[in-house]
Amino acid sequence: MGETFKRQKTHKRRRALSTGERKRMRRSLTITDENDKKVQNTRSLFLDGQFPLDLDYTTTVNIFIELGHKLFLAWAVAKKLGQPNAIVDVSEVLNTIFKYASDVYLKDEAAMDLITDAFYRRLSEQYQKLMKQLQETQKSVVPLQSK
Repeated sequence: MGETFKRQKTHKRRRALSTGERKRMRRSLTITDENDKKVQNTRSLFLDGQFPLDLDYTTTVNIFIELGHKLFLAWAVAKKLGQPNAIVDVSEVLNTIFKYASDVYLKDEAAMDLITDAFYRRLSEQYQKLMKQLQETQKSVVPLQSK
């Protein structure tokens, strides 16, 4: 039984890696006050403009981590090549931001779908309850017969 479970977990990991799915893990981070201000300022930048986007704190931190990692890799390559500057292409930066922004948008859409489903389910329940009461009322009413 335990061996089958281990194989299933390994298969899920391989499938997730091969399909490019991002696994989400809960981690505890201590953010300095200075970096917290940077995160909050960046979040406010996304709320400004024609199409505001409400990035949560974790998403903003993940954007910073991914962009920092790209810069670190560019610096390592530049160092090996003896170049004084590390360069990260603007398209890579934008692709990273768009990836997380679209993820946030999809979360918002999913939340709205859940709210809409709950609303219609509640509306349907109320309608069914009303129809049941109406049917019971019609059964209890005795028609008047004229003599």
